[in-house]
Amino acid sequence: MSILRTSVALTLLALLSRILGLGRDLTVAWVFGANAETDAFYIASSIANAAYVVIAASLTSVTIPLLTRRADPDVKADNYFYGGLVNLVFLVLAGLAALGVSNADRIARILASEASEAMIAQTADYIAVLMPTIALLGTAGMFSGLLNYNRVFLPVAFAPVLLNLSVVLNVVLFGRQFGLEAAVFGTFLGAVLFLAVQTPVFYRTGYRHIWRLALRGSATREFLASAWPVIAVALVSYAYAFVDISVGVRIGEGTVTGVNIASKLIQLPQGILAMGLTTAAYPLVARLVEAGNQGAAAVLTRKLAVIIVLFSTVAAVLILVQSDLIVSVVFGHGTFPPQAAAMTSDILAVLALALPALALNVTLLRVLYAARDWMTPLVAVLIAFVVKVVSAYALLGRFGIDAIALSTVVSVNFNAVLLMLFINHRVARPFNANFWASAAKVMAASVVIGALLSGLRYMTGEWLSEIPDIVVFFGISLTGTALFAVAALGLLRKEVGYLSNLGR
Repeated sequence: MSILRTSVALTLLALLSRILGLGRDLTVAWVFGANAETDAFYIASSIANAAYVVIAASLTSVTIPLLTRRADPDVKADNYFYGGLVNLVFLVLAGLAALGVSNADRIARILASEASEAMIAQTADYIAVLMPTIALLGTAGMFSGLLNYNRVFLPVAFAPVLLNLSVVLNVVLFGRQFGLEAAVFGTFLGAVLFLAVQTPVFYRTGYRHIWRLALRGSATREFLASAWPVIAVALVSYAYAFVDISVGVRIGEGTVTGVNIASKLIQLPQGILAMGLTTAAYPLVARLVEAGNQGAAAVLTRKLAVIIVLFSTVAAVLILVQSDLIVSVVFGHGTFPPQAAAMTSDILAVLALALPALALNVTLLRVLYAARDWMTPLVAVLIAFVVKVVSAYALLGRFGIDAIALSTVVSVNFNAVLLMLFINHRVARPFNANFWASAAKVMAASVVIGALLSGLRYMTGEWLSEIPDIVVFFGISLTGTALFAVAALGLLRKEVGYLSNLGR
């Protein structure tokens, strides 16, 4: 099966997962609105999100190059090595979770420092319940790494679907009776299912667990030396959300909920576009680099990046042109207040400018990891995070809530440029004149199509104002998608053909 076909399957599962993730937040918003209680839930649920985004994804990223480097023909030897690492990771994360439970109140006071005592207390209770998800999802990340290394992708991609579905079903079935506690329990149960769905497939790869600890040996040292900077990169990237929380709490109640939902709406196309292609291609890039085939790795990286830039720019233009329609369609029902919908729409429109860089950064990081360059991404992300913090607080007085989104736009684009420069130095210059020429064509087409869609939106509002928002939304989205599809056939036919013919 080609990378493109595998990517399509993974993209469909990513789409389902992201839709359910958005549905999770919509369900909470429809049932409970946007208030101090929902802010408390979103702050606490950021712990579970961090366990998945920071720890699980990071351990998956570390595992693949490590296994590629030291693949042992003796399956028992690999089981002995990997089982010891799984045990070590679980014990460390379980200890971290226990520490978090015992300090839940302190964590809540840090994350919601400007909130009321009642909100802080509620946040602390939710954090205590969700802390064990760190160990569950972190261990699942180790499973995911071995499965992806063995070219088993679908169970890994299906696990987030179960996590989000668990929250949605618990809120729908028990939300009226138990309040937001139903969402908290659904998040915990989802973490259990996330691990459970991968376990049977994990054993079908030939793995047999060995109850020992991997405390010594060169492979263990290499794993630990690789894991901490990758986790640090993901942690710093995820800390953007905590900066947004800190700024949002200062602005007023409901702000954190609005920012969280706008971020989830942006993450929907980001995850779909970036993770499908990147997940399927990552093991191949690692194998090419390990074999010393830098030229082929650079070509694959460049063509992946161009495809991701194209599709993420399509999504960014569609969001920018109709951010208010998106929020109207999504939040037109339930208890979500109009002022919160307007605020979310405003944030979403600004965040759309960050979407291409957000999607591209996923691939850029994994290319460096495939080359076993662990420290360079950390340097780049730390610099970009400083830019994020400084710009968020510097812009707050002038732009208000828009400072949250503007600071993200500035920092993630800066981060993408840094990573490209580092990759050019490390992997045979994939971001050469050919890449920038293709990117320039995409941007030029986006400006033209964006202007056409804006004109269509204006005429619709002037002449067909009685048409329901959802009809206008789908009409403009389909028109924009068709225009971009025509442009892609003309501009990027070679990239699509290359990925179609490339085996995993």
